[in-house]
Amino acid sequence: GLVSLDNGIFAGAKVMSLNEASDLMTTTMVGYGFDLGGVDLNVAYVDRGYQGIDIDGWEEVGVSANFDLFGVYYAKGLDDAGDFYLVETSALKVVDVAYGDWDNAGSFIEVSKSFDLAGGKVKVGFIDHDNNDEDLLDKVQDVDNFYVGYSIGF
Repeated sequence: GLVSLDNGIFAGAKVMSLNEASDLMTTTMVGYGFDLGGVDLNVAYVDRGYQGIDIDGWEEVGVSANFDLFGVYYAKGLDDAGDFYLVETSALKVVDVAYGDWDNAGSFIEVSKSFDLAGGKVKVGFIDHDNNDEDLLDKVQDVDNFYVGYSIGF
């Protein structure tokens, strides 16, 4: 869920199941968003953690810019965490496409489609993840998968 105030401050949390054994990834964040000349800008502190799997969590500070048909995101990992960037577009209209890259955990391509349902959003997609030589996530070697997610803001 995500809570967004009228003054630009937002906070959110999400929990994802990583596999059928119910290993969980949790994400919490707090940030500030504003519009600058028609570009939506956000700055956020993000804390990611894992339950049921032997991977350490990490913290990062992220900055995003969203334009009409595409968005960019960069996260600076704190302490020993790696950096991450993402480029995404909805220009194809039929599906959204994203490319993300961690400097220590490989890269991915995601194809997805979102639609409104019961006051929230359903997102259906596929992620193709490629490892790199220094892969932090060596316990999750192949995370290529189809997924269905539901989110709601309040």
